[in-house]
Amino acid sequence: LYQSRNLLYVVSDKALELHRYNRHLWIAAPAHLIQEHMIRYLRNALPGQQVREYRPGEASDLLIKSRLVRFEQVLDAAGSYVAVDMELSWSVSGESAMQHSQPYKLKLPVAATDQYAVASGLSKALAGIYSAMLNDIDRKLQAARSMPGMFSKS
Repeated sequence: LYQSRNLLYVVSDKALELHRYNRHLWIAAPAHLIQEHMIRYLRNALPGQQVREYRPGEASDLLIKSRLVRFEQVLDAAGSYVAVDMELSWSVSGESAMQHSQPYKLKLPVAATDQYAVASGLSKALAGIYSAMLNDIDRKLQAARSMPGMFSKS
């Protein structure tokens, strides 16, 4: 459960036991924090572009909407890995709706099961997803620049 509820997890050798992360310690729900992080990443990666979270009726050079599907550590017989799955939708200036939607998924092995190793692995997975998304967006922005009236900035 990612939005405003507790995150639940199981350890593979005790699959019938549910464990809970303490929600009252969060500053915001993980999906919201990741969305804000992604917007900051794109603003830094695309200087001179207005990058905003999608809201109906709002205009910007780039509008982003995301849905966090999976954000977890998995422990199994093969070891430990992190998995991040996101559905990302975006549109560039001049498009009337969210025109592009794509799932991004990444699994990375982690060498240890401590919080630092898992957090580091999740950060690397997010960076990989952001990089792939940035490549897709950059291709679309390049195409939009070549179409008269599609992109307002030079």
